[in-house]
Amino acid sequence: MLGTLKEALHLPKESVEILCSWNGSSESEANINNNSGYEFLIAQRDSYHFAKNVNSLALKASGDILALLNDDVLLDPNSLDAGLSCIKTQSSPTLVGGLLRTPDQLLQHIGFTFDARFNPHHIAEGMIQAKDACDDELHFEVPAVTAAVALVKRDVFSQIRLNESYERCGEDVEFNLDLRQKLQGHIFLCPQLSGIHIESATRAETGEIGNTSEDQVRLRSRRRDFFEQASATQMRVELEMSSRERSLNHKAMDTLKKEQQQLRRDRDHWQQQAQQQLRRDHDHWKRQAQVLQLEVLRLKDMAQRQRED
Repeated sequence: MLGTLKEALHLPKESVEILCSWNGSSESEANINNNSGYEFLIAQRDSYHFAKNVNSLALKASGDILALLNDDVLLDPNSLDAGLSCIKTQSSPTLVGGLLRTPDQLLQHIGFTFDARFNPHHIAEGMIQAKDACDDELHFEVPAVTAAVALVKRDVFSQIRLNESYERCGEDVEFNLDLRQKLQGHIFLCPQLSGIHIESATRAETGEIGNTSEDQVRLRSRRRDFFEQASATQMRVELEMSSRERSLNHKAMDTLKKEQQQLRRDRDHWQQQAQQQLRRDHDHWKRQAQVLQLEVLRLKDMAQRQRED
């Protein structure tokens, strides 16, 4: 992550600080290579808890804008520059999220939406190539974004903070809902704020992937509360996101159909190739058999002549 910051952000060195909440070993800490070009500080050494760690770091930060970045994210060139340009143009309380893809270039995140049971989900996750997921060059409003890559002004964050009651995850989604409901703010997805997210790579090693049942109940309750009090303008954002999801799902289905058609064409092609090869092999060995038969007859004729002599 530090290595990609060098090309993702082009601010003066003195205007950026990278604060890290470290929960690894001292040996691993010694191996951290800060090649970002900016000041890097281990601001705290605490046990891992996303909400508590981020809240504590935010209190220590001196900048006007907070960039929340997971260490399993590889940022694209100029991506943080784009995110900063987006948030600086907003006067209302704003959270800006990024377009993220998996290591094999599939879409990982382009915003959250919610199902009928109030559960959040990444729309079209893993269904299409990330490069095909968005034609927008400018930011657009969404119901919620992940805090794996997000920008927020420090004075806005200080009014809400992350809910530390969550055990594993869900606090970032609730933060989105809090910002929209309590501060009448807006959530934007900036397509140019982008990168690769190797999601939950560390958690997978410790078996801590996904929400706990308690986290799910807590988040559903918070979403229901938001839904029941949402304004017409806020519901319009939800409807637009549902429309975007349908469009991406249709695009994914079209892509799948094309891939299936190509597979059938490839199968037919290889079947034809195999049949042609079988025919060539059959003709070859047929000729070889004829040659052998002629050789047998020649040898028999030679043997017969020798006996007669």
